[in-house]
Amino acid sequence: MISLPHSSAIGSIHYVDCDACVSLLEARGRYHARGDEEGTQRIDVDLAAHCVERHAQGETPKRAPRLDDFAADTSTGKPVAGQVIGWDGAEVILRVPGEDEPRHSSTFRQATVAEEVSVKNALLNHRRRAW
Repeated sequence: MISLPHSSAIGSIHYVDCDACVSLLEARGRYHARGDEEGTQRIDVDLAAHCVERHAQGETPKRAPRLDDFAADTSTGKPVAGQVIGWDGAEVILRVPGEDEPRHSSTFRQATVAEEVSVKNALLNHRRRAW
């Protein structure tokens, strides 16, 4: 979990990049919405145990990209963003605007909003030119 600086009254914001943590936090929210304090506490215990087991040694599991998500290849000096067209568990396959062949990378991250908008715009422009 990464804390991001935030100057509002709600405090710090956390970006969670672990599928198990996301699932547990969503379950916690459902218990809390129902007013089930016992269930909420059980989830808190499970989440704490998961974090000690998975994240204490510095291991942060990579969230698996879904098809049509946007990711950035970070294997080169400058990140190159594209649309996810494949994922084999270790390597992501990206469709990068302006490149003829799909890009394979095992070093990647989720694309920023600006990168995603840029890729969507380039793909849309490419489709328009193809007509």
